[in-house]
Amino acid sequence: GVVPTLPTTSGNSITGVWSPSVVDNVNNGTYTFTPDSGQCANETTFTVTITPQTTPTFTFGTSLTACQGDVSTQVLLPNLSNNSVSGSWNPSTIDYSIVGQTVYTFTPNAGQCALNTTLTVTINPTPQFTITGGCDGEDYVLQIAQQNQDIIDVKWYYNNDLIGQGNSVVITDEGVFTAVATNANNCESSADITITNSFCSIPKGVSANNDGDNDFFELSNLDVKKLQIFNRYGMVIYTKNNYTNEWGGQSDTGDQVPDGTYYYVIEQRSGKVKTGWVYLIRQR
Repeated sequence: GVVPTLPTTSGNSITGVWSPSVVDNVNNGTYTFTPDSGQCANETTFTVTITPQTTPTFTFGTSLTACQGDVSTQVLLPNLSNNSVSGSWNPSTIDYSIVGQTVYTFTPNAGQCALNTTLTVTINPTPQFTITGGCDGEDYVLQIAQQNQDIIDVKWYYNNDLIGQGNSVVITDEGVFTAVATNANNCESSADITITNSFCSIPKGVSANNDGDNDFFELSNLDVKKLQIFNRYGMVIYTKNNYTNEWGGQSDTGDQVPDGTYYYVIEQRSGKVKTGWVYLIRQR
């Protein structure tokens, strides 16, 4: 607090000296005023009692570390400490969306003999990533693409069941898959991907009977640049660029070709070329 200055002249014009001459604002004490000689005045005393300044305390302490988005709304800081000191914070709310370190200062209201105190809040970032899926050989693989490079653990879930761990996972089912990533700050985030087709093999047969099951030569996940279908005489009967699953036993002219064995050449965008046979049958 402010240390009072001891005057050498009293309010009724008596001059003199103080002992001690300076007020100690740490320790209690008694100060004696001795009038100068010749004034027909008595000594007087001044007693000083020191009240210790209080440091406001709060349940959350003086530091707080959290993950970005741990709390979806801004948190208002309390205006009354645990030890009953009233005051105000600047800033007044904690914003969990702001990554980095922010110092919040609590200033006690006047007249409480209390000190300022601070709260240091550190908000760590959550993992940022996306999920991609595609065929790797005959396996359909989901993998994360990191947008910040501090992910240390990834868990994969399907129907709330853990199915794998690591940056990628091989799947055989279809539906919604979830990746939960953890970074070096122990902050988590998750992302979903919906897979409607995880088939990566080249079909050996097509049953083009319009029953909704295996009616077409399904290559959607193979990233096909060009497909050619040949008959048993080596003649090209069907060609399509950017093929996915359009061939159901028709020729380039739209005519239905006979049941039997046909041969294919698949050119993938990766540069790989695959050849083989497929059997076409129409159940009657």
